[in-house]
Amino acid sequence: MCELDRWSLAKQTGAHFCLFAIPFTIVAYVLYWVPRSVGGVAASVIVLVVIYAAIWCGAYVSAKRKIQKINNQLHRE
Repeated sequence: MCELDRWSLAKQTGAHFCLFAIPFTIVAYVLYWVPRSVGGVAASVIVLVVIYAAIWCGAYVSAKRKIQKINNQLHRE
């Protein structure tokens, strides 16, 4: 079993978010995708968190439904 498989879902999600958000924010800043101010960077990070959370929640609900469907099929047999 991989060490990462033993991490909690929250720890895995936090690590994934940081590994994604930090480089993305740096690249966005360097390439002028966000205003070069504290407020501009903060606003872009907030938008990034909201979009990430929405996608994460959608993926979580979808996976949970698929797992429930598989469990229901197993219990019928």
